[in-house]
Amino acid sequence: MTRVEAGFDGDRITSLTVKGHTGYAEAGEDLVCAAVSAVTQTAVLGIKAFSPTASIRIDEERALIEMTLSDESESAQAILKTALLGLEDIAAGMPEFVKVLHKNRRWKT
Repeated sequence: MTRVEAGFDGDRITSLTVKGHTGYAEAGEDLVCAAVSAVTQTAVLGIKAFSPTASIRIDEERALIEMTLSDESESAQAILKTALLGLEDIAAGMPEFVKVLHKNRRWKT
C-alpha cells in the first residue's frame, strides 16, 4: 500500500510524504503506482522550480519521496495542494491501495 502523509500548519501545507508500493499489480504493470508516481514526480519538479529552499528527499530503495517547505511561497502551496487533491482522488478510487493522512489539516476542498 502507498501511504501519503500531508503535514499542515493551519491551512498551509508544510510537507508531503509518499511512501510504499501500491501492490495493485506487478512492477511495470501497476497503473495505480504509475498514477501516484506521475502526480508525485510532477510535484517534485514544480517544487524544485518554484521553491528552491524546500527540502526534497527521494529514496528509491524505500519507495519514499518527501517534500518539506521552508518558505511561504504561494506557488509551492498551489503545487502541493494540487498534488494532494490528485492523490486524494486516486485514493478515493482505490482505497485498498492508497491511503492519505492529514496532520492538522484546516482547509477544505
